[in-house]
Amino acid sequence: MAKKPLCKLIEQVSEEIEKLEADRHPKFFKHETEGRKRLATLLLELNDLEEDEAKIYKLKFTKTNIK
Repeated sequence: MAKKPLCKLIEQVSEEIEKLEADRHPKFFKHETEGRKRLATLLLELNDLEEDEAKIYKLKFTKTNIK
């Protein structure tokens, strides 16, 4: 999975949520399912990015405290 900037990911998550809300009708069930899959993928990317940033912060904090 390619990494995306945090603000871009958050923007995409918001757009997917808006699309899901607009598609909440029985005749759009297929679109809603696809939208949920896209949203789940974006949330996983967001989680991975947050974990990476937490590791970087922890590494910087550890280096600062060692000096």
